[in-house]
Amino acid sequence: MKGLKSMMRFLRWGLISLLCSSCTLQPQMIVEKQEAVPDEIIVEIVNESYETDKNFIEIEGVLKESFVQGSDNQWYVYHDVDGNRTTAGPNCMDYRCSLDSDNLILYGHSSRTSQILFTPLMQYLDEGFAREHHEILLHFKDETRVYQLFSVFLFSVKQASDNDWMQTDFQKEYLFQQALSRLRKRSLYAFEESSADQLLTLVTCNTQNHDERLIVMASRNRQ
Repeated sequence: MKGLKSMMRFLRWGLISLLCSSCTLQPQMIVEKQEAVPDEIIVEIVNESYETDKNFIEIEGVLKESFVQGSDNQWYVYHDVDGNRTTAGPNCMDYRCSLDSDNLILYGHSSRTSQILFTPLMQYLDEGFAREHHEILLHFKDETRVYQLFSVFLFSVKQASDNDWMQTDFQKEYLFQQALSRLRKRSLYAFEESSADQLLTLVTCNTQNHDERLIVMASRNRQ
């Protein structure tokens, strides 16, 4: 039985860690599928003009990228917004998230050979760069949200239980605060502590090690 469990765990994570020129974590493989996000809060992709009535993520001097959200986390990994097959789909918000979730999670491809999508996030492995680019903006139709960086770390796909950053909502305030404390401690370098009640998590492959994902986390107060 123990051997069977080990084999199943190996097969499970082997699917996630397939090598490719660009990759992203596919969270549907490690969380149970929940009810799809209602259509009225599906996030639309924006065009290259980044219209102010659409939705995109912005880090000044680092990236300015649109994102989509589907009814699962699988489709947009290898499909574009028109449904065409592609090797690197658009940035995607976790299907479990609503705009009021405790933790908004965005997944994006990265590459060793180009600066596609979330590849620029790899610069956050440098402490000086991270401290200089600590502000992350989410632009929506009716508002702009400002998040402050508080944790940068690498996640190993071989450590299935080490995925507390993937939780989108917490049942109690104290559970949220406990998770916030744990996630701060995981950071490669310490940031100044401040109060928060919503998190933003950016996820992409570590282009130097496809068994790892780079996790960039920021927080804000909703009021």
